[in-house]
Amino acid sequence: MAGILLVYMFNVERWHPVSFFGRFHDDSIYFSTAKALAQGQGYRLISFPGSPPQTKYPILYPWLLSWVWTHYPSFPANLKPAIHLTEFFGCWSLIATFLLLRKLPRIGEAAALLLTALCAFEPVFLRLSGVIMSDVPFMALLLTALVLADSAMRSRAGWPAVGAVGAVAGLSVGIRTIGVAVVAGIFLLALRRRAFREAFLFAAVAGLVIGIESWPTLVHRVATSNAGGTGEPGWNQVFAYYTNYVEYQWGMGIPSVWAFLNLVKLNFLLLVTSPGSVLVGSLGNWGNAVTAALSAPVWLGIVRQVKTDEWKPFALVLFFYSCVILVWSFPQPERFLLPFIPVFFVALWLEVRRLGALLLAHLRADSPLRQRVPAGAVAAVLAFLLGFMAWNYAVRDPRQLQLASASQARALEERLQAYRWIREHAGPSDRIAAYDDAVMYFYTGRQGLRPLTFLPIAGYMSDEESLRRDLAHIADAPRHAGVRYWLTTNDDFGNEVGKDQIDARMAEIAAVLPVVFRSRENYAQIHDASCLTQLDRPDCQAAAPILFPR
Repeated sequence: MAGILLVYMFNVERWHPVSFFGRFHDDSIYFSTAKALAQGQGYRLISFPGSPPQTKYPILYPWLLSWVWTHYPSFPANLKPAIHLTEFFGCWSLIATFLLLRKLPRIGEAAALLLTALCAFEPVFLRLSGVIMSDVPFMALLLTALVLADSAMRSRAGWPAVGAVGAVAGLSVGIRTIGVAVVAGIFLLALRRRAFREAFLFAAVAGLVIGIESWPTLVHRVATSNAGGTGEPGWNQVFAYYTNYVEYQWGMGIPSVWAFLNLVKLNFLLLVTSPGSVLVGSLGNWGNAVTAALSAPVWLGIVRQVKTDEWKPFALVLFFYSCVILVWSFPQPERFLLPFIPVFFVALWLEVRRLGALLLAHLRADSPLRQRVPAGAVAAVLAFLLGFMAWNYAVRDPRQLQLASASQARALEERLQAYRWIREHAGPSDRIAAYDDAVMYFYTGRQGLRPLTFLPIAGYMSDEESLRRDLAHIADAPRHAGVRYWLTTNDDFGNEVGKDQIDARMAEIAAVLPVVFRSRENYAQIHDASCLTQLDRPDCQAAAPILFPR
């Protein structure tokens, strides 16, 4: 186990994950709120104009990161300790995985170690272990809750064990709100086992922990939501994105019953077909259908094993977790399914063993040809997928990470030139529109915001009208915030739906806002955005129809 942990940490460190800071955007927001906590400013968005209270994320993970700022207050040197915190939770996750798997019937310690090692090499887990995100810490707490729940959620279990699982489950909600699925699944597990006293003690402890950690967010929720209602669609979307995920994802992102039904249908297909692709890795557009086929034995393995008592905690927590995924606006399967990768591995392991025995029986020389041909075809596909998985884990994905890290480092060099110009020419109170706004704040000390956040309906329903409407209001939020400069880079909006339309609209904006700085390779440009708030100036009047079309 120690060897697995050492190799895991080496694999995370060797692709220089510091260069990826800000790639997810959430990581830079987490880190800025952690800085606010460490400096005694409260749980606030200090990188956002006006420093509103942070009401989007639970407080526990930023609070943990605030200790990094307390002991290592110099940025960007403190990025490494922050990533080491994620690695610590990654090691915790792997230990919890081993403890969880070796308790299962038909597994044993040797297979549990092998499957834990596979988890340590799994590309999604490795990538998320090198960023300042809550996914891996949440995985550690979820798996720990499952380890404790099997023995604690039984009649006449000791109250310390019940209290421990309640505390861990409650803390998972403080890391990610979807942890409510962990609490619900374990509570139902106790009820099914008729451990009623344990169920309500668990609920009381978990509820107390959730109440304490949720208080800083709840006390500011109403005031913050009222602050965003200005009537400008672009600003309202941006403000909701930063402060109220429920309002942004569901209030704005699901405008009708028909949209909701389409969302559930798409999410169901993603949920059903994603485990195989997550475990094996991406083969590209054509190959994803092949890897998705591997999801069938994963789900079959779970269904076959769920009859055993030891699998009940998995099944119940996964059920409630899946219910949340079904109604989430365009989830990322890799991130959402991360905590259940060990479950998928063990289900696939058991099913491949069963399927392998069947294939060997049908491939015997005395078997009819009509049995040997399909059995050979299935065996060939299975061997290809497992071989590709081994090659992806050992060669392809590490190589891609190294290339991506080098690309990120080059991009950062160009951004640093723009950040230097902002520090030298922008006033301390000037605000900047930038896609990587929180990263810009760390390097310049100037508050900023993303110019626009697109409603998710443009993605899950391919709604081009929603995309066009959003693009028409791309200057609303910068105007409302009173930005002085607009920083753009060649990678802006790279992960958004409709990148071509976005680039065309940004070209229109860039054409009417004067360029005051270009980086050496023209990767980053800074535009004078004073016309956004001074449309009555003669030199700005021609820009008004472009910036704010009817």
